[in-house]
Amino acid sequence: MRRQRGSAFMLALAGLVVLTVVLATAAADASAAARAQLHELDGERARRMARSGIEYALAQLTDVNTATVTLDDAWASIGDRGNQFVRVGGGGFRVEVTDASARLDLNTVPEEQLEQLPLTTEQVESLLDWREPDLQPRIEGAKDEFYNALDTPYNARLQGFQSVDELLLVKGWLPATLFEPQTQTSGLSISTQDEELLPLYEVFTVNPGSPNTTPTGTPKSNVNVATTQQLVQAGLTNQLATAIVQQRNTVGTFTSWTQLLQTQGINQQNVGQVLDACTLDQTDRGLGRINVNTALPESLSTLPGIETDMSEAILSRQGTFASLSDLVAVPGITIANLGQFVGRLTTGSDTFLIRCQGSYGSRSVAILAYVQMGETGPRILRILPYPLPDAPVQWGWETDQTTETVLVAEP
Repeated sequence: MRRQRGSAFMLALAGLVVLTVVLATAAADASAAARAQLHELDGERARRMARSGIEYALAQLTDVNTATVTLDDAWASIGDRGNQFVRVGGGGFRVEVTDASARLDLNTVPEEQLEQLPLTTEQVESLLDWREPDLQPRIEGAKDEFYNALDTPYNARLQGFQSVDELLLVKGWLPATLFEPQTQTSGLSISTQDEELLPLYEVFTVNPGSPNTTPTGTPKSNVNVATTQQLVQAGLTNQLATAIVQQRNTVGTFTSWTQLLQTQGINQQNVGQVLDACTLDQTDRGLGRINVNTALPESLSTLPGIETDMSEAILSRQGTFASLSDLVAVPGITIANLGQFVGRLTTGSDTFLIRCQGSYGSRSVAILAYVQMGETGPRILRILPYPLPDAPVQWGWETDQTTETVLVAEP
């Protein structure tokens, strides 16, 4: 009888142990589920904080003189270049506004400039093939035939890139190519050969623009159709305007700035008039031109005809270029080399990139917003997630020494 009671006790004890384990496991699972749910909720709140940061920047991105955009303007100090934490209740955000025209436009940068970057021939030709409508690929490039044969097939876009990280769909482009600092090649004119460049993700952008206007804001005059009188009204002397029209009537349509600046009578003293008043096309908005007031060194270094000393001289004068004619005073720049690169330059911009990191609890979310200035103010073109986890590090923000502004106090 005692043995039976002992066996029953052991069975009951074992059952109690099992029940305790089950309950403990259930409690742990419930706790883990609760933590996961809270973590997910914090993530959603962080995303909302990031979006709030975009709206915060938009509200201050006003009264921009798009004809002359510099890093001394009010827009450049929004969010203290990412070093200010703006508190909103239990969360907050950090934000920075940058000039998209400081970078290279994936959709207009020509092959000769791409070749100046640390890229292989395969990467350059595949990029060009991706954005161009032709169906025949370059020797090392790729069109639909290549992409359709992949394990997960897709088509080449055959038109402009919609985002920088779309490059990861292009043949030969790997995450390391896009997101890791690159070592410059011999073609680049940035100091020493061992210097690391910014990750290409931070060098490229998509569809930046700038107004095609004179320093006073009036449309530039198209030298390929303008009359002598119209060129004079745009700011040229009668003698210079007459010489340009006669040259056009002799050689035909001007197809490059080099050709235009070879007009007899254009010299170092009056070339500035031509740069400020004239254009080779009829567009109201120039695409992909690099703003000399904000340009990254990597952007300037790719331009044909730009030597190291010229690039450094331009960078040292950033913020002082009110018009393209101011380039004439830069040491090393002459009429002979101006024509090679001036068509790729501007002093203004109408496109900005807002970088924002929202935080709530243990979660942080980084996003990017492309913004274009219009007659009624800024408008968002697109909002994209930032693809890397360490956004503040990639953007060069301070990690610990940030100021704090309370926008909405915690309840």
